[in-house]
Amino acid sequence: MLDWVRVLGEEEVGTDPQRLEASTVIRQISSRFHDWLREAAAEPASAEDDQLLAAHLVTAAALLIGASRIQRLDEPDTGFSWDDDFVESLVESGRIVAAALEECLGKSGGGCLPGTQQVHDVVTFHAVRAIDAFNAVTNAPVHEWQEIAVRVEDDILRQLGFRGAGLTSRFDPASLAFSTALLDALDPGSSRTLVDSAADVVAATQGPDGSWPTGRVVPVGGRGMPLVASYEIAYALAVLTRNRQGRNAEIPDSVLDALRRAFDLVTATFKTDGTARGWNSDRVPWSAAPEGWITSLVLGLLVRYRDVLVAISQRDVLAKYSVERPTMTASFRWYDLRRAVGSPRPHLSRSVATLPDPTARGTLAASLEREFLTPVHSTWIERPSRGSLIVTGPAGTGKTSLASALAADLGWPLLTLTPPDFLKRGLEGLEATAAEVFRDLLALRRVVVLFDECEEFFKARPTTASSSFGQRTMGAFITAGMLPRLQQLRRKRWVLFILATNIALTELDPAVVRRGRFDYQLRLDTPHLTAQERYVDASGLSRRVQDRIKTCLRTYDEEYRSAPDGTRAPVSFGTLAHIVERSRHSRNEGTDDLQRELNYMLRNPGPPQLVQ
Repeated sequence: MLDWVRVLGEEEVGTDPQRLEASTVIRQISSRFHDWLREAAAEPASAEDDQLLAAHLVTAAALLIGASRIQRLDEPDTGFSWDDDFVESLVESGRIVAAALEECLGKSGGGCLPGTQQVHDVVTFHAVRAIDAFNAVTNAPVHEWQEIAVRVEDDILRQLGFRGAGLTSRFDPASLAFSTALLDALDPGSSRTLVDSAADVVAATQGPDGSWPTGRVVPVGGRGMPLVASYEIAYALAVLTRNRQGRNAEIPDSVLDALRRAFDLVTATFKTDGTARGWNSDRVPWSAAPEGWITSLVLGLLVRYRDVLVAISQRDVLAKYSVERPTMTASFRWYDLRRAVGSPRPHLSRSVATLPDPTARGTLAASLEREFLTPVHSTWIERPSRGSLIVTGPAGTGKTSLASALAADLGWPLLTLTPPDFLKRGLEGLEATAAEVFRDLLALRRVVVLFDECEEFFKARPTTASSSFGQRTMGAFITAGMLPRLQQLRRKRWVLFILATNIALTELDPAVVRRGRFDYQLRLDTPHLTAQERYVDASGLSRRVQDRIKTCLRTYDEEYRSAPDGTRAPVSFGTLAHIVERSRHSRNEGTDDLQRELNYMLRNPGPPQLVQ
């Protein structure tokens, strides 16, 4: 249900009542899960009898705790308002059941099937995911699961051996699928080749209709019956694929083909029985009515397959442009659950906080955090509420660095567009090229787009009698063609786009800068004296050296303010960086020497002379 609400919000489908109804259902069933969880916590030993049920209860607890912290899912407000006692009870009961489940995994090296001592990685997979999700949402330490990873790797090699030797009675595609998805999450680096080989084998055993052959038969409830449905195998492959995409890793074509065939199977097997609609296991054909568990798995598979396709589309678009990708950090390993357990997540804007701030009050980082970062990190679908900014200022004042810092703190790619991206077909082909570029931008989600040095496309259109007919026509053509596309991109609210320019706002076309085209404007100028001193304070130099630099800066500032316009250069952050580094390596340098160096740099721009 949480996945369903997220998809409704992202795709803007369905009606507001539908979204509210889905949220209402989640609130209603949460109390039932809560009761089951408390019963399991009262007798933690019961987790060993049915580890699969325990895993689902812990997962439910993690998702409900995560949902309780969501400020809003989408408009209208569909956030959850459980009281603190309810959430605290989820945390305490979930911690007991998760600990009991972890003990079970440690005893057997994996999860055991209900009522048996047989390890099967369909149980291990769900149990590890449950504990990981619960630890993430409660800020508990990350479990490494090293012993399980070793055992899972051995099982994969054994299954591949059975397959290679033609021992079909011992080969189990379901076990191999879940083991493969599990190993990919636990050991993504060193086991990549093995994971690829195993995934290829799972895909190769799939039938043309999208189903998989029956795996090993296990005793459950005193009788033999097949356990894992084809939909569950496809679900494991979908999770594996999303994890790969989250790490920007390659995905075997065979896996994508298998997911496509599984989608065909899902489409062909949808059932309606009275008021019930859904799916039932392809292992129990005697059941006419749709099953709740299988239906929930199929819906989870569909959501993940949809996410896979969206990510592939985005990858293909980004491959056409200059892109700086975010640094991937070791965080929550189950990428398909990341938003459910981590949004809104605790956030520290490390890159934005370290931006050189030229303003006198030093509020740049706080403003960027408040208007651009916090709104994204406090929503379920991580979508900007304000997504556009014009940044003006002289060259070298940090306009590009600002865009890069925002992208880094959002964890989004930074796509940079320059005039050659629009002029690759020449001026005559500008309209067609611009249409293609903006069509690509509208297909993106969660990307920072920087229009760098593109001011020529947005300059004021010549209207004076002295302007030639060609100038007026071309200027009007270019600007008029860009404006509606920018407006559409802003309305879409899926990317944060920044127009960085060295010219003043007054030189841009009035239609570009009027209210409603961009959310904010920002002037990045050379740093105010207060900002210069703040930069020195953050240098890490001794107080004595800092005071010496500040004295020089104040002396120069007085001279700068009293000099005729244009006769003195302002102090830039580049100048400050040079002075700080010089002082770091020449701590005993006198104030007069430092003052002379500062004056020389500002009167002689550019690198120093090789020959004096």
